[in-house]
Amino acid sequence: MDDPQKNQDREKPVGPWERFIAWANRQRRKKLSEWIFPLAVIRNRAWNDPNPRMFRPILEDILWWALKKEGEKNRRRLAAMPCRNVSRLTLPLRRQALRLHVTKNESLSYWGGLPRLPPDTPWPTAGGVPLSFVVAIDLSEAAQEQHLEWLPDRGTLLFFVDAQYPPHGSQPDDVKAWRLIYLPEGNGSYPERETPPVPANDRFGQYKLFLRKNIRFKLAKPRPSPGRSEVKALALNEAEMKRYEELFENQEGFDDRYDSYLGGYPQAIQNDAMELACQLLTHGQPLDIPHPYDTCEAQALALGASEWRLLMQIASNEKLGFEWYDRGNMFVWMREEDARAARFKKAWVITQCG
Repeated sequence: MDDPQKNQDREKPVGPWERFIAWANRQRRKKLSEWIFPLAVIRNRAWNDPNPRMFRPILEDILWWALKKEGEKNRRRLAAMPCRNVSRLTLPLRRQALRLHVTKNESLSYWGGLPRLPPDTPWPTAGGVPLSFVVAIDLSEAAQEQHLEWLPDRGTLLFFVDAQYPPHGSQPDDVKAWRLIYLPEGNGSYPERETPPVPANDRFGQYKLFLRKNIRFKLAKPRPSPGRSEVKALALNEAEMKRYEELFENQEGFDDRYDSYLGGYPQAIQNDAMELACQLLTHGQPLDIPHPYDTCEAQALALGASEWRLLMQIASNEKLGFEWYDRGNMFVWMREEDARAARFKKAWVITQCG
């Protein structure tokens, strides 16, 4: 037979404070009581200010206390772990790169403006619409700062892209949205090409023409991001990974992900394994299908992903007028074998944004 007293207790209204106390008791039973801010302090605040809005600062106190406790535990746990010299261990992973700085000095390398093209080379187009000229890289100038051994030490690279709709690089057909031209003898002897006439089918009435800014090169040796396969292969423990993350965040010469440079590692915004994406797409395998990396074709092609190298990262830059969607980065990739043989027409471009 039901106990009338128990029924009466069950029918008592339960307010937010009672629910909180019940929750705290459950945590105590789970042996998590050290995560709870001292209940006496919270109870005093509750009775002095019964307004339900006062529970927000209470919960903030609890969260602060929990994070503090958890942080102390993690510091003690990481301090007790064996930790190798991570800086020395990861030294072989660093790659040479050249940051692209704007300069007022004369230079054959420059952002924007008008390209210097041979008379028999037409201005690149996509669907009859002129592509926007983005950058000219004089490789002999770059080699004066540091020769990247897998690139030619002479000649000029000219990069054009659809700046209205920067290519995501997720479809094999995206190859139409950019053009990378290599002039073995350089472009210093050619006059600037006049802008082509705007065709009637231009979607916005004109293609983008960026301001010209000269470039100087500065050597840097970036580390790969913690999520890349090169770092995972080292099998770092938690303490070592924490140390590596600090080294990566504070590496000299790379202030944030919005840098433009030649060579090195990508400062990825989304997927960091772009080499595999390039390998699949250049073999006609699209990425807009369910589980594109798990197909038999993808697994057979995956071995060739290690052949890809980052040729250039071009970051969004308000001063230059570059806006790749929402502060995105544009990555130009090459197989090392193709780059050594100056087959720059085989480049692949991927744009990532936040």
